[in-house]
Amino acid sequence: MQFTVPKFLERESKIVGFLTFKQMIYLGIVGLIFVFLWFIVSHGLFFVLLGVLGSSAVALFLVKIKGVPLNELLIKYFSFLGKTKVYIWRKKESLTPIKVVKIKKQKEKKEETRLKLAPESKIRKLSSELELGIK
Repeated sequence: MQFTVPKFLERESKIVGFLTFKQMIYLGIVGLIFVFLWFIVSHGLFFVLLGVLGSSAVALFLVKIKGVPLNELLIKYFSFLGKTKVYIWRKKESLTPIKVVKIKKQKEKKEETRLKLAPESKIRKLSSELELGIK
């Protein structure tokens, strides 16, 4: 007997429209913060905070990066920063071991190198005989 496995098992169920239960809780907490701010701060400052805190709250519970909600990413980010880190260096092994071979240097014999002159041409020889007066 074959059973069909439903897709999207990790997906949270939607409670209100496109919002999940967690998102509704976040929205409720942000709403309560705005109610307290309304009575505590002046109206001009309230609208500035409404813009800043409201947009960041909406981003926290609606934005997903590669399928992971932004609030979970921030929690993982700050927990990573707080943890101690251990760096381990491991030497990479090669497939074939390297053999060290010592090369003996041979003493080079110093031979005097003489300049090799091209054989003198007949015309040059004749001209030098004429200049020097040699026969």
